[in-house]
Amino acid sequence: MDEKLTLKKTAEWQLSNDKQEVELPIIQRDFVWNPSQIENLWDSILRGFPVGSFLFSKTNSSNYNLMDGQQRSTAIALGYFNHLELKDNNFWRLNIDTEHLPTVWLDIAPKELPKNNKYLIRVTTQSHPWGYQANKNDTKLSESDRRKAQGYLRKDERNAGIDSYFDFTNKTSFPYDSNLPVPLSLLLNYKSYDKLETLFIFLEKHLPDNIQTKQGSFTNISEYMGLLRGKHRVDLEKIIQKLEYIQGKYRINYDVLSNDALEDNSSENMNQNPILFVRMNTAGTNLSIDDLIFSIYKSKFPDSQNLVEEAGLNFLSAPQVMSLVSRMVLSELKKFSFPERMNVDRFQRYIDENSEFSSKLNKFISQKIIHYLIGTGIEIFKDKSVNLPPILIKDFIKKSSELFLFLLLWINENGKPDNPKKVVGKLLVFSYFKLKITKELWLTGEVQNPNFWNEHINVHYTKDPELCWLVSPSELKKLYLESKTIIQRFQDSKPNRWEPLEEKSNNEIYRIYKKYSSSPNDFSISQANQQFKQFFERVRNDRRLLFFAQRDYLNEEFHEYNSMEGLEDTNVPWDIDHIYPYSWTYNREKRKVKEVIRDWRNTNGNLRAISLTENRTESNHKSPSSRLEDIKKRYDAAMPEKEWNYWREISGKIYIDSSKQENVFIYKAMVSRTISIYEKFWKDLNIDELLD
Repeated sequence: MDEKLTLKKTAEWQLSNDKQEVELPIIQRDFVWNPSQIENLWDSILRGFPVGSFLFSKTNSSNYNLMDGQQRSTAIALGYFNHLELKDNNFWRLNIDTEHLPTVWLDIAPKELPKNNKYLIRVTTQSHPWGYQANKNDTKLSESDRRKAQGYLRKDERNAGIDSYFDFTNKTSFPYDSNLPVPLSLLLNYKSYDKLETLFIFLEKHLPDNIQTKQGSFTNISEYMGLLRGKHRVDLEKIIQKLEYIQGKYRINYDVLSNDALEDNSSENMNQNPILFVRMNTAGTNLSIDDLIFSIYKSKFPDSQNLVEEAGLNFLSAPQVMSLVSRMVLSELKKFSFPERMNVDRFQRYIDENSEFSSKLNKFISQKIIHYLIGTGIEIFKDKSVNLPPILIKDFIKKSSELFLFLLLWINENGKPDNPKKVVGKLLVFSYFKLKITKELWLTGEVQNPNFWNEHINVHYTKDPELCWLVSPSELKKLYLESKTIIQRFQDSKPNRWEPLEEKSNNEIYRIYKKYSSSPNDFSISQANQQFKQFFERVRNDRRLLFFAQRDYLNEEFHEYNSMEGLEDTNVPWDIDHIYPYSWTYNREKRKVKEVIRDWRNTNGNLRAISLTENRTESNHKSPSSRLEDIKKRYDAAMPEKEWNYWREISGKIYIDSSKQENVFIYKAMVSRTISIYEKFWKDLNIDELLD
């Protein structure tokens, strides 16, 4: 290996199909850098800043393992990746097909820059084919900019008939928040063109005909090329000269570990040293504990890596699978006690010193037991009686990993349950209506209880203090839609409007709560109100209930989409739309609006999930009556006709001085929708059958 590394040589490790002297060891994780990190790295390179040394270990052959520098080297390779002329590549742990790989652009005449950057590097991705904001490169585009950008991308005939922009290829993408962007790879490889005009011809042939940016003064490829050939030709030539200079002078230092440093008596794989890897990765992008544990496991059982990755079935990452299976083994070895999450030292100790743990762990993976259990668990959620969209399944697995772990342990101990709807209903109640994760299901021996799914949820009220006590939708309607007293409290913004239960009332909710109280003789109305507020806060604000109610729409529009980390991820191909426009309730409008509207404007009752494609065609200022006039839109929003009767009356802004009837209508519209969303969860999963 040369004394120092060039940028091009570093890129070739992953872009060339020829045998390379640098390899990625098994213990390394996937590529995890976000677009802003790639942009900032290339800004540093163009300014001549050092990007830090790489660290190698010598393999048994003449090759080297890259121990530290994977993320930086992959970001460099992406800069050299020519997405307009796709060729085979060998990207390390970048689990995306070539036509959806991230692409790197350089704006040769930027009008805006990130605060600490000198150059405007732009990265487009599969989930953001239009890139991110120019002056805040770690922030997604505004809703209006995303609409405009998607509109431009859809003009490309190659995107005709494609429902989700997530399926657009990188050949049709371009960074919207920029002025005059050019693919960085073409500028870096300029010497492969005999003259500038040859580069122009290539760009004209391969860039989208519909290329258009937020800051640019062009509307198509012809006008774009006119600027490159004319007004900005000098800017282009200066950038090319800068890149040629950088590539000629820029070098990356590296170190090679000695054999002594690699010795690890606890590992048979000397070049896959897990302790070294754990200690090195204390800087940069933080590794999760699960990442580190998976790296340790790979060093012990290198042949099992693919088995672990396959077991996730595109719903769990390999580190998540490893976390689940290691905790399952730990729980079984400890007679089904609650398995706390392992830290790195504890896992290392178990796998090195506890042969039963190590053997059982490898058995679960090598014999594909974990494949079967995860597959069975996901199959239960996908059952036609439930029809849960992949994104909700993935979100459950992530947010309620202990519950998914419990399900897998129960299946392994008792076999596949025979009523998927009952299983999903009970699990989602625990997921949506628990205040925090507790250990009660393990402490009360439910893993080994074959009748667990048939037992009523009420049984757990006294066992689990963190479980909200459920109230039926019919009782909620009596309180919030039929009680004149409570309706008036909200109209008058009374401080006690969120405490609906009154002293000396014969309220059904109070009787239920008192029944399940651990101290029924001392149970008071104030305690009942507190219990109720915790429950109703979930009904109002847990977006998972909204997505569950709209699951037919999500399945229809995004049936295979689960490529994000959770429902809050910015990459999802839909927006959360305010039915009564949010812009009607803030800034100058805020003083004119009743408090009751602000009470409910951000609750499930005023929201719907809507695809970006559909949302870009709608105005942000349309009234609810016009926004939901079409019956198909009401169906997609999971809005029953009775609820629509309130919304149809709202054709404009409602202020403090509007009629009392109008203010009551907007209250009832939002409250009715809040309850109907919960009611869909209640009825579709037969929650009443789960209660005694």
